[in-house]
Amino acid sequence: MKISPALLIVLLFALSAAFAVVKVESIPEGSRIYVAPMGGFETNLIAALNRKKVPVIVVGSETTADFEVSGGAESQKANWMRIWTSGTWRSDEKASIIVKNLHTDVIIYAYEVNKWAAWHGSQSAAEACAKHIKGSIVHLTPEELADFSAGPRAKTDEVSSGSTARSASETRMFIGSLGLIVDTRIDPSGAKIVEIVDRGSLGNVSGLHVGDLINSVNGKQVGTAAEFAAELSGQPAGSRVRLGYIFKTSALGWVGNDKVVTLQQQPETLKTAR
Repeated sequence: MKISPALLIVLLFALSAAFAVVKVESIPEGSRIYVAPMGGFETNLIAALNRKKVPVIVVGSETTADFEVSGGAESQKANWMRIWTSGTWRSDEKASIIVKNLHTDVIIYAYEVNKWAAWHGSQSAAEACAKHIKGSIVHLTPEELADFSAGPRAKTDEVSSGSTARSASETRMFIGSLGLIVDTRIDPSGAKIVEIVDRGSLGNVSGLHVGDLINSVNGKQVGTAAEFAAELSGQPAGSRVRLGYIFKTSALGWVGNDKVVTLQQQPETLKTAR
């Protein structure tokens, strides 16, 4: 079939537009990445990005970065029972990261890893995170990269407490067992749902909505996103937990409720859909 020049131009334009969408949801090679504070885990992650030869430039300030990596990590030492029964002293490591495009404020990548009896402690979790960041890298021409980096930047949300303010993305965490991205809210305190990644395959979360504030797990109060994640960590898939949460109404203000949810098998990796 013969294709007219006009139709060919239309097809090429459509293909180039589709390719541009892929670029926005990926990390261009040579991009500047700011690794936000994560309680010390950021040091391991920066080192892992170098060890895994991830082709990005790590910068010291989000104001000069194209992407921000935020999240958190926790380490649990082997107890005496494991040491006695298995002879291993290796710790369990858990980490979750979120990659955000600072030009669009779109979260393009969420990943959570659990390393049981990790050979190299938190270094193992950091290297797993670096490996998956590397998997999102795409190649751009120098001109395309320059155009991308020179693009306008989105405003950064702030979370204030009295006279202090901090970047909201520094406290965001991906809760893989429920398919939620949560952030810390100060007043009232708790883990605020900022995104429901996947209602269908990642958990029994019907009835929960973006903006709801989770403040307890099985009756125990949680005041931050990290505390919420810690209460769920170590519980196997299929566990049923009761979440206490509040939501704001125009007539009554904050209203409390609770819901029993079933924790799902945590995905190895998941990209958010926007």
